[in-house]
Amino acid sequence: MTSSSGEITSSFEKISDTFTAYAEIPSQGFNRLFKAQRYGKWYVLKGLKPEYQQKEVYRQLLSKEFELGVQMEHPNIARIFSKESCDSVAGPCVVMEYVDGCTLKEFLSQKPSRNTRMKIAKEILSAMAYYHSKQIIHRDLKPDNILITNNGHNVKLIDFGLADSDYHGILKQPAGSDKYAAPEQKAGNVAIDNRADIYAFGVILRQLFPHDYGGIVRKCTQANREKRYNNAEEILRRLQRSRQLIPIFITLVSLLIIVVGAWMLWPMASEVQSEPLTPETEEIAPSVTPSENIGEQQQLQTAPLPQAEPGNTAAPTTQMEKNSQTAQEKEVDVFSEEYIYRQIPSEAKRQIEQSLDTLFRPFWDWNRAAEAQGMVPIDKLAHYTESDFFKNNYDIRERHREVVVNDLLRRHPQCEPVKEKVTMYYNALFAKKMIAVNNVVVGWQKAVR
Repeated sequence: MTSSSGEITSSFEKISDTFTAYAEIPSQGFNRLFKAQRYGKWYVLKGLKPEYQQKEVYRQLLSKEFELGVQMEHPNIARIFSKESCDSVAGPCVVMEYVDGCTLKEFLSQKPSRNTRMKIAKEILSAMAYYHSKQIIHRDLKPDNILITNNGHNVKLIDFGLADSDYHGILKQPAGSDKYAAPEQKAGNVAIDNRADIYAFGVILRQLFPHDYGGIVRKCTQANREKRYNNAEEILRRLQRSRQLIPIFITLVSLLIIVVGAWMLWPMASEVQSEPLTPETEEIAPSVTPSENIGEQQQLQTAPLPQAEPGNTAAPTTQMEKNSQTAQEKEVDVFSEEYIYRQIPSEAKRQIEQSLDTLFRPFWDWNRAAEAQGMVPIDKLAHYTESDFFKNNYDIRERHREVVVNDLLRRHPQCEPVKEKVTMYYNALFAKKMIAVNNVVVGWQKAVR
């Protein structure tokens, strides 16, 4: 082939239609792996070690892997192309896609980012959902059978040698690696289903996120498979929802801090403005009833006069000291709730507290029932964030406060002059109860992560 820029020498003449450039890949068990080239492209040849090539059970396992694998075409599953007899080097073998990468176990030692690990988890689930839809169960899902490509860090599931399907009636013996095998796989006395792979995924998810998503991990790895997730899609939805909830609860906590701070500072500022500090001479002159004057005069008549110390000509200041102490105590108490809301009758306060207890009781009753039913945190979060109480919290508070305050003023007309403080008291109590709820919800959030 020639062109105006000179002659181009084609390299297609060197491309072989047979496998060449064999390089053996270390492997365990009864399989033997080779990296080989054909048509200028790299493949993996999966055959049997010489001592297993004449044993029928291992030949059937190889055929079964080919029959299951050849029907799958998914970006996160290594392709299987054909089953051939590859001369004297590899013998009967399955021709597979070559993946330039490393195992998940090796990849995690490189400390990948959180986003990369989440990408891997989602791609594993995508592959699981795909082959489960074809009634195939991997039965040996583990980090050594999950490859991560060097280019793009994409997942490639491999080694369906122990896989099973509904339409295969042979080689149904127990299989799997001990750490990742579900209890029913180890028992070997029950038919397994896709939830065996879900158990293995739970163990893998714990390795991907050692400190997060504990609720999802626990549900995946329940000993009773009836309590596990039913399918990979359900897990994927839970993962996506939990990631969406993180900013929601950060915002919720931030808003609560701002609102509670405002509610606590506003009444104190109002007190300072409405009751300015008076001169000390006025502050220490409390009103005294006539009966108190008579008792004090009798006490002064019978009590000995205090003796002035030598060199000190000041008159005794017993009453002034008492008044000064009273003023100091009042200065401290001005910032306490008792002082701020002292003008609200105790009965009115109890009415507000009881009404708020009634408002929040459905949440606590539901939470106790959910605990008794064994509901996991991620499901609690999903239920709570879909509830009207969460979505319309502000409107509910406004409507409830209006009803409670109006009813309270009707029952206690003497509170009308301090209606503003009654509203403040309601807001402060509501904030405390909302923080208690939020503490529970944040606990769920931590468990899910």
